Amino acid sequence: MLDESLRKYNFMINGKTIKLDGQIYKAIIQDNVYIFLLNMAAKKAESASYRNIQAYDHKGQKLWDAEVPDEIKVYDDIRLETNSNTPSIVASYYGVDFFLDIKTGKIKSILKK
Repeated sequence: MLDESLRKYNFMINGKTIKLDGQIYKAIIQDNVYIFLLNMAAKKAESASYRNIQAYDHKGQKLWDAEVPDEIKVYDDIRLETNSNTPSIVASYYGVDFFLDIKTGKIKSILKK
């Protein structure tokens, strides 16, 4: 769980402060990868869609922005799925789950409920 002081636009790792593109809404840490779901309300006016899931390594280096399909604007939740041999990040948007590769942020599969 993240410290409440980090729930703004920054997080600190190994003494390095990282400024994010939006306010931290939710965070997952898996295999030394820090994955953030960001509330990017200010970006809504700037763009039709934006990537609001970002990942960083244990040194604070940005690894990726999650892939976002053309038909949606933004993800509304994330969770860690560990039912398979390879854990996935599941990003959801109105009941549709997008399984993201932890290493790349690319969509591996889609499950419509």
